[in-house]
Amino acid sequence: MNALLSEHFGYLADEHRLALFAQACQSLVRPGDIVADVGCGTGVLGLLSLKAGAGHVYEIDDGSIINVARKTFAQAGLLDQATFIKARVQHTRLPEQVDVAICDHVGYFGFDYGILDLFQYTKQHFLKPGGKLIPGLLKIEIAAVGSEKLQQLMSGWQAPGMPEEYHWLADHDMNTMHGTDISNKDVLSDADTLAEIDLLADHGDYFSWQTRLTFKEDGNFNGFGAWFRSELAPGIWMTNSPLMPDAIKRSQVFLPIGNVPVKEGDTMKVTVMTRPSDNIIAWDAELPDGSTPSFSTWQGMMLDPADVAQLQLDHVPVLNALGKARAVVLGYCDGVRTLSQIQQLVCTNHPGLFPTEAEILRFVVAVARRDTN
Repeated sequence: MNALLSEHFGYLADEHRLALFAQACQSLVRPGDIVADVGCGTGVLGLLSLKAGAGHVYEIDDGSIINVARKTFAQAGLLDQATFIKARVQHTRLPEQVDVAICDHVGYFGFDYGILDLFQYTKQHFLKPGGKLIPGLLKIEIAAVGSEKLQQLMSGWQAPGMPEEYHWLADHDMNTMHGTDISNKDVLSDADTLAEIDLLADHGDYFSWQTRLTFKEDGNFNGFGAWFRSELAPGIWMTNSPLMPDAIKRSQVFLPIGNVPVKEGDTMKVTVMTRPSDNIIAWDAELPDGSTPSFSTWQGMMLDPADVAQLQLDHVPVLNALGKARAVVLGYCDGVRTLSQIQQLVCTNHPGLFPTEAEILRFVVAVARRDTN
């Protein structure tokens, strides 16, 4: 099974998750409603919407997985009730407004898989006044965690047998948001609600949240475990919390801090800051011993000075070699020439584009597949 299908197999094999979304659709979708399934993947949420009485669904995804959705709808005899749009949601315009938008891009942490940007655009461009979102509310929960498994996750680059020259990459892992399975036995403090996000409300692109955690037992504190609770419809909640027996089959987030001995009753303040559109998350703690460790995925990106310069708004972009090669190919895509003719022209007029003709032919196909219809 390829990686893409394997990922979506896991989503579809989680019966509890599907049952919760089915309940939400039955609760919120009215007969004849128009539904947008944003970031649709295999289209299962669109199918559930139709089963709940929707009149038509727009299935939108920029990945090849949308072909699975289209074929599934065809085999189910539902093609006339669906429109498939292979595009980034934020590049899409619909011919009509929708009554309901549905999405499961909550990732491990609630906001780490793009749902905030997806729904922000959806509200502004797709949703009717008074329209509904599934889910409509996100709660982000956090707790102190520690275990031998999490210690190994932090120290993997310094494990026995790892060449010493690469031990420095342990610092990279300390500045990485890890998706991993956290058990209830790993949780050293009471879980607290770090944030509550009303997805129907407008919000900025930067968040900063704080809370204070109290350790409920002695142990070695390694970092923060975090997860989500999402209200799909009034009273219908979906969570990946390791503390809840009805959690869906999805990993949680681990934000490393180190290996810190703590005692029952100790308290600490935790701060999490994020700019979800850039996949940037920062976290720090005020520990019982007075230390204040601080980490961020920005530090973990290992950007060199040239990478940082490219992010500055006063930077003057210049096409690199790959960009120039792509521009050459697109210059021949005039809506008249065939792919074979374009390949021939590029090979004849730009023989030095790549070291071999075979690579030029492959590149032309790749550019045409990505950037043309």
